Amino acid sequence: MNPNLELLANLIPHFSLIHSSPGRIRVRVLPSIKEMKSHINLENFSDIDSIISKINGIQNVKFNKLIGSVTIIYDNSVFPEALWINLLNGVNLELISQKINQIAKDFDANRS
Repeated sequence: MNPNLELLANLIPHFSLIHSSPGRIRVRVLPSIKEMKSHINLENFSDIDSIISKINGIQNVKFNKLIGSVTIIYDNSVFPEALWINLLNGVNLELISQKINQIAKDFDANRS
């Protein structure tokens, strides 16, 4: 299994849908996410807001650490609502992984 796909598959159980509408999704981040700390290198993400702002189609991300939720405002034409629902349900992960890999390539190209 591709390492990104494996990481994605391991992360999914730590998130649950609170609410979704086209262009906006809110998910609960379960405390069990802390178990993944050894699998995720966050050193490259010291300025996560800056990184997120450079992803085409993601307009805003709000983290609420107090209640453990993340709200994402996005362009539904770039990230259809079904993609988020599939991600949270662990469906079509290969396709989602490919989309993530393309976003990473685009991000790296824009940094150069």
